Amino acid sequence: MCTILVPVDGSENSDRAVRFLAGLYEKLAPASIHLLHVQAPAVPDTVEAIPGEEIEREVVTGESALQSARALLDSAAIPCTSTLEHGYVASTIVRYAADNGCDAIIMGTRGMGSNEELLGSIARQIILLASVPVTLVK
Repeated sequence: MCTILVPVDGSENSDRAVRFLAGLYEKLAPASIHLLHVQAPAVPDTVEAIPGEEIEREVVTGESALQSARALLDSAAIPCTSTLEHGYVASTIVRYAADNGCDAIIMGTRGMGSNEELLGSIARQIILLASVPVTLVK
């Protein structure tokens, strides 16, 4: 069985990647689909946040980012697992793929790099770090 990782951030760009996967699913099935949202380490504020409130806010934000992708796969009757992790985005995605035996990564890209390049910095890092094929959906 093929295992595919789809990192999502709740944006239309990641939804496009999920729809792309849904279109391919019949050809890939049976496949195990993993949705992953990674929250980057928080930047310290000048005002100190209450730790419990910050964790609760991160969980709500992460679940919101996963919700759209889960809904798209549910409507296509495609089973998936979804996970929320914390860490540096690119390295966490690549580590998750390795730890879970993923055969491929399919992800959206915004291409919002400072040079207005096609690839965003996260996508570029994942391509460089990943040991599995990476499909970018623009």
